[in-house]
Amino acid sequence: MAAKGSAVWQPELQRTWSSTACNGGVTSIALSSKGKVAVSTKSSVYLFDPPPSLVLTKEISGPEAGITATAFSNKGTDVVSGGSDGFVKWWQVETGEEVCATQFPQAEGNSELAVQEVACSNAGFVAAVSGRYLCVFGAGGEHLHTLGAEGDHTKLQQLHWLTSSSVSACSGSEVTVWSVSQEQYQETGVFAANPSANITCLAASPDGRFIAAACENSMVQVWDTEQQESTMDPMLKISEGIEGKVERLSWDCTSKLLAAAVGNDVLVWDISAVKDGKVESYVCMGYDQGARVSCLAFQATGSLLASAADNGQCLVHDVNSFGSHGVVNGLISHVASTNVSSAESGDAVKALAWHPTGILLVGTDTGSVVALQMVKAPQQQQQRSSQGNGPAAAAQVQQQPQQQPQQQLQQQ
Repeated sequence: MAAKGSAVWQPELQRTWSSTACNGGVTSIALSSKGKVAVSTKSSVYLFDPPPSLVLTKEISGPEAGITATAFSNKGTDVVSGGSDGFVKWWQVETGEEVCATQFPQAEGNSELAVQEVACSNAGFVAAVSGRYLCVFGAGGEHLHTLGAEGDHTKLQQLHWLTSSSVSACSGSEVTVWSVSQEQYQETGVFAANPSANITCLAASPDGRFIAAACENSMVQVWDTEQQESTMDPMLKISEGIEGKVERLSWDCTSKLLAAAVGNDVLVWDISAVKDGKVESYVCMGYDQGARVSCLAFQATGSLLASAADNGQCLVHDVNSFGSHGVVNGLISHVASTNVSSAESGDAVKALAWHPTGILLVGTDTGSVVALQMVKAPQQQQQRSSQGNGPAAAAQVQQQPQQQPQQQLQQQ
């Protein structure tokens, strides 16, 4: 047992870089396959080199009507943007120059002009949503297909590529999935919320198998696209513990854990442990009273879950601790925290992204972008009131943090 005054090591979130170059509130942070970073506002896209330098290399100015969506192409050579003027544009990352532009095809019955969302697949397809329709584009901005959900639906939203050739979007209380190729497309499934309720948030698992939807009735429903036939009921319906609107949903890299931002808490469910329609759940704690969690992000290849709130708080939880003996009633404490807000500005976090280097990128509604790094910091250990070799002492020793190299923590 450590003697009085000895140092123990505990994680902390350390600010390593920040920028105020953005001319408005941050709406999204995207990462390319080459490690480049694109930070979007309503009027511009800012391109940064990968960490640790994060040098601002280009600023892409959008149309006067504004930028509504951005995504990196599959090879990371282009940024694709959607605008309020109805155009989808391709911009070269290295030069910042516009490569090509195409106007979203005006389909019958579609009064919407703005392109609300864009998403790029690993096969090189680009999907864009405007109003009730979804368009798929190929190389050079070639328009390949116009897709629409059947029936009298509201506009499509929550666009996701499940696989390199399978795309989904929701409308009202239904999620529609299409299979896409260069020559044709086919509707492969329609998954309806039951009980019926409008879908407000959607997340597809990294392996493309599961679709999770948050509904207006404070329920999260999950479908298994591999084992369920179209229009079948969801495999899982979760309402316990959900008190209010679900702001965000996020899957971990194993496609087993699903996280939801609900009010002051982050709820996590182990989808791999469903039994009799029930699922093991956890509550990630640590936010100040009155704060509302606004963003979630799992590491793409690690065990850390980052979340942030409208008061600037950022917390990190380690999913490896969820099954430990220290967990009581499913309540999980964070392993590190910080606040990116200044007392004067009161920044609300609007975007989070884990870079493959282990850096957590944070964007706020005041236009600031911050890089945070998990490091091990020494803390003074308190002398324990009870000592000995009994079970209680052994448990105390077991729960002490282990010293780890800084680089190892960054790569979790």
